[in-house]
Amino acid sequence: MKLVKLPDKCRAWLGDRFRSLLSLDTILVLKKDVSAVPDRGEFALTVFDRYDPAIIDIYRSTGGEISEGRVRARFAHRLKFYQLTRGEDTVARTWLVPPPRRFIDEAGYHFPVPETASWIRDIFVSPNYRGRRIFSVLLDVLINRALASEREIWSDTAARNQSSVKAHLNAGFRIVDTLKILRLNKLLLVRLRWPARIDILEGFRPGRRVIVVGRPYREYKNRYLA
Repeated sequence: MKLVKLPDKCRAWLGDRFRSLLSLDTILVLKKDVSAVPDRGEFALTVFDRYDPAIIDIYRSTGGEISEGRVRARFAHRLKFYQLTRGEDTVARTWLVPPPRRFIDEAGYHFPVPETASWIRDIFVSPNYRGRRIFSVLLDVLINRALASEREIWSDTAARNQSSVKAHLNAGFRIVDTLKILRLNKLLLVRLRWPARIDILEGFRPGRRVIVVGRPYREYKNRYLA
């Protein structure tokens, strides 16, 4: 029986269709011990602890988007927003999650944030400053001006984002745990790998491997999403 060779466009369409039905996410959880670092005096750090329209402008000026509702939700969960600048340029931006928890919505889990730590998330370096170890610069500035009394910085990133993984490791983070999540047709969430070395504080039906992505899950996720 002779196999029919599909045209390239048809194979590409089938591949995109398959990926829309089935996706695998690997999430790395990382930790860095805080130690004394040199000050980076040429950089300025602006801290936002409540909603300001300037945050949406900062996102847009660096090629990103975030809704007012999402920003307000993050402040409602006590996150803070940080803008790193050099002169008139926005060099990087990020959020810090305070104790006691970080909700990773991809898995429906809350992980503990120790009292002597913060959890950094959504780090973004402006395109014009990439390749200059700005990730490490941002951490140095945060440690000196915002996190001097803390002992640890936690973070998480998708394993497929190799540039982010590399930046974390170059900045002194080490991988503490790995989560693997399989999604089936946006209807089922399968926890393929449990956290092995860090505790789950709580979560949506945390003991279940398979979660139906229905209304209860969506409501739970929206309640804690930040």
